[in-house]
Amino acid sequence: MYTRPQEQRHEMMEENCGIGSKYRSVKLQSTYSFGLDDQEFVVRSKPTARDFLDLFQELRETKASCFTLRDTPMLLAASETS
Repeated sequence: MYTRPQEQRHEMMEENCGIGSKYRSVKLQSTYSFGLDDQEFVVRSKPTARDFLDLFQELRETKASCFTLRDTPMLLAASETS
């Protein structure tokens, strides 16, 4: 059950998408996170660390973030491929 009407939810998602489009190096893939914690999704990405952090910091200031029950710490791991 949604706490906001469809129009408001749509506006909030449009705001998030607009912010996300500014960070071209961030390519997101969402997957369910069964057994990890209470998060709904785990986000996998391969951007520059600065873009990734800036994107999520900016998303924390959006209208939609007011409806986040619990903002858990974000873990950023880097891997290198040869």
